[in-house]
Amino acid sequence: MAGGGTDPGDAHAGAAAQEFLAEQGVASWSEMPLWVPEALRQTFANGRAIAAGLTFRLIGDTIRAKLSWHQEVRPAGYTLRTGIAPEKEAAWHGRG
Repeated sequence: MAGGGTDPGDAHAGAAAQEFLAEQGVASWSEMPLWVPEALRQTFANGRAIAAGLTFRLIGDTIRAKLSWHQEVRPAGYTLRTGIAPEKEAAWHGRG
């Protein structure tokens, strides 16, 4: 997601090559949630969890639920603790 602001409603989807993210010093997972460089990716056996009832949902459903939480439930004064700093992202787009 990209946007350059602090309102999650300003976000829009974008794509960036992992080489670009690495060159810019983007920290996987903390600055770019859900991104892990290929060299650090792992697989896990989830058969037991699925057998015990684990279910999955579409990423779009997860994004909509998170955005809804930010717009309707998030406590006043809540500070986002992950994501790329707006100034850092703006510099990539020539706005910094």
